Amino acid sequence: MSKVINSPKKFVISTENYHQRLSEFLKNEAVINSEIILGINALKVPNNLELINEVTSKTSLDCTWPLGSICCGIAHFQALHECIRLNEPITIFEDDAILAADFDEKSLVLINQIDAEWDIIQWGFNWDSVMHFRLMGKEGPVFQTDLVAELDKFEIEKFKLTKSNSTLFPLVSSFGMHAYTVNPIGAQKILNYFPKISNHFVDNLALLGHSYWCSSLDMVLNSFYNTNNAFIAIPPLSYVVNDKTASAIWNPPT
Repeated sequence: MSKVINSPKKFVISTENYHQRLSEFLKNEAVINSEIILGINALKVPNNLELINEVTSKTSLDCTWPLGSICCGIAHFQALHECIRLNEPITIFEDDAILAADFDEKSLVLINQIDAEWDIIQWGFNWDSVMHFRLMGKEGPVFQTDLVAELDKFEIEKFKLTKSNSTLFPLVSSFGMHAYTVNPIGAQKILNYFPKISNHFVDNLALLGHSYWCSSLDMVLNSFYNTNNAFIAIPPLSYVVNDKTASAIWNPPT
């Protein structure tokens, strides 16, 4: 695939419940002129026949994911379809992403430095989950990051001012989808692999020593990354607090 010359078009996933959080996120220079994808408000689904039909049309009947997680997954699917329609790479953010000061500049440099074919690049990962990557190419040994400490408010502000020295490594397993770049080939691969929100089992027992049933799209993709052209930035160019008590997936606002 040809190198990306210009900064990819940007999309921000949010919901109508989070006007203030979205407004704060859009103050970041790196996301100026982003297009907004408003996900389905999970609280409105049970009493809205149109929303029920929309959700059920994109979800298998036996799916046991939390409703908020289903709605979030559908929003990401919408962004992937938009990538294919535009036929160009795009960068997708969730509205709680926290970006390094030079995100725009550094992410573009890293994209253009990739020698291999790529499908998706994750710019960060959930701090409270382990992440696995390969150090020496697609056939290199797998390394695991330890759980990292949660940043306090001072450290978050410091991160926002940080200029990164990130490098891209082949991604094996990570949690979180708060900031990533995908190209049309990668978007189509993901949709072919997982065309509908459904129960999904990740069997990484032989490779990583664990396996599990999924309850969100980021978990599903842990059976996709290792066999496709996925990369991750280390150190990360994005951070997320990942506070489940304030999450639209796990604890939607009333």
